[in-house]
Amino acid sequence: MRLATAILAVLLLAGCSGPSAYQRVFKKPEQHNSRTYPASLDTCWLAVNRAALSLNFGIDKEEKEKGLMEATRHFQEGKKTTTLVLKASLQPESSTSTTVYANAIEKRERVYVRTHQRISFFIIPVPWGDRGKEASRVTEGEKTVEDKKFYEAFFEAVGRELYELEKARVEGS
Repeated sequence: MRLATAILAVLLLAGCSGPSAYQRVFKKPEQHNSRTYPASLDTCWLAVNRAALSLNFGIDKEEKEKGLMEATRHFQEGKKTTTLVLKASLQPESSTSTTVYANAIEKRERVYVRTHQRISFFIIPVPWGDRGKEASRVTEGEKTVEDKKFYEAFFEAVGRELYELEKARVEGS
């Protein structure tokens, strides 16, 4: 009887745990982090870079031959810093069609300042260790941006840049 109860308890507890990370990878989430454009890889590459710059991101890494770009934007409030890292991968579908995949990660950091102590010997201050302050940056958290509006705004900016590039190409012809 005890053995049956123990086995039942183990089975019930095993069923309570959520799905593993690898199981969540293959779920069919709403696909809002990719968009296909009727433009060549080179034109899309330029449009993605210009869109990131127009949204005040700084370009950190560019690997045009691999179709990879990474950009960051920092937001600071007092001692807290939030960094948004945008990664884009461009995959050509044909000579006139390119799919842009975007992924953003939000990182939160805080700066902690430590003041070195001094002790007094009667009325004369004596330094204890190094004098001054020491600052350290600690990562508080990191999460993937899943907000559909964020990706829509980014892809709209890419679309505007593609329109401007096409307009300039037609006017130059």
